[in-house]
Amino acid sequence: LNKFLENKLFKSFLMDSIEYSINTYDNLFDFKNYIDGFQLYGKYTRRDVCRILNWEQNYESTVYGYKIHRDEAPLFVTYKKSGDISLTTQYNDHFINENEFAWESKARRRLDSNDVIAIRDSATTGLKVSLFIQKSNDEGKDFYYMGKVTPIKDSLTQEYKTNDKDEEVPVVHMKFLLQNTVPEALYKYLTSEKQELS
Repeated sequence: LNKFLENKLFKSFLMDSIEYSINTYDNLFDFKNYIDGFQLYGKYTRRDVCRILNWEQNYESTVYGYKIHRDEAPLFVTYKKSGDISLTTQYNDHFINENEFAWESKARRRLDSNDVIAIRDSATTGLKVSLFIQKSNDEGKDFYYMGKVTPIKDSLTQEYKTNDKDEEVPVVHMKFLLQNTVPEALYKYLTSEKQELS
């Protein structure tokens, strides 16, 4: 590295990049919106989430939908579902308003399934349930961190959906209360047809 730093042009570009990164961090970072390693409404990939949660390995290939590990349960939602995905992964996930979110479990889950019970009882067991949302697959791998969510008591219902083989499979529907009210601009972007966040 010392050899490269002797090159004035390289050193100039490097210092410029470092100063830009520090300036960007200073402008975007807000301590009151810093929650357990995440910046509220910041964008993160599944890999980022595994790393920030300090999981012993990268589970990004197995956290499609959600994963409960240790005392964390990150939920990943693609708001606008692609029409070419299987019927059982076309989850009925949507905002009710800026403070409430309706969510659906993985297929073949019932009210007494272990993961459903763990999420349902998270307010009393200490399981940290976090919501990550991307508008559509067009956004790539990044999800907005929406903060912690708490299941709304008595909102769980047993539902059924038809899979690609025309069989009915069980899913559980529940509602969450968001710890933080979603900003109007982000809420409108995620729930509308417009393609850019204003």
